[in-house]
Amino acid sequence: MPITRVVRVPLDLTRVLTDVPGFKNQSVLLARLISLAETGQVQAPLFDPATVPDPNMSNAVYLRGYVADLLSNAFQNMQP
Repeated sequence: MPITRVVRVPLDLTRVLTDVPGFKNQSVLLARLISLAETGQVQAPLFDPATVPDPNMSNAVYLRGYVADLLSNAFQNMQP
């Protein structure tokens, strides 16, 4: 399944998150994206339901885990 545009945003943001002049705007954009998923405003699934074993998976839970994985991989010297 191709990466959806909504999921692509955090991926691209983590690649440039250390760009200090843009850090605040990037953080605000990421927070807004997460907020949209948390409040149910993103209705299309951001994940492939056929590959996710949890039948109760939601966009909010998926995006939270996805962003956490991206950040932990991007900043491997930091501990959770």
